[in-house]
Amino acid sequence: MDQIEMRIRRIVPAQAVVTRRSTSGCNDTIYDASWQLGDDPDPERKHKRSKTIEIHEPYEMVEDLLGYTEAQRVQVFDRLSLFLEAKYSVFDPSNSVAKSAPAPVEVWIIPPEVWSI
Repeated sequence: MDQIEMRIRRIVPAQAVVTRRSTSGCNDTIYDASWQLGDDPDPERKHKRSKTIEIHEPYEMVEDLLGYTEAQRVQVFDRLSLFLEAKYSVFDPSNSVAKSAPAPVEVWIIPPEVWSI
């Protein structure tokens, strides 16, 4: 498990499914996270999924991290944790889509101020 996935797993529910994939064209790495909401928000749909959080790790971030010292990388990942916690604190996982429709996606792009030194 890499540093970004580890920090994502710290903020989402324990039962969340977190996957990692690459995009074609822009070379970003994308992490998706979603989980079953249970019967709390919708007793008629016990297996209803949360909105998907789609977190983009820009390729430029990866390139920059390669040139950083260990201390600088620690600073970046600490700022990343704060960024993810702030985004998650205002995230509403519930949704009202029909059973046959995929859950909505909320995109979070890791901004340069998180990884820039």
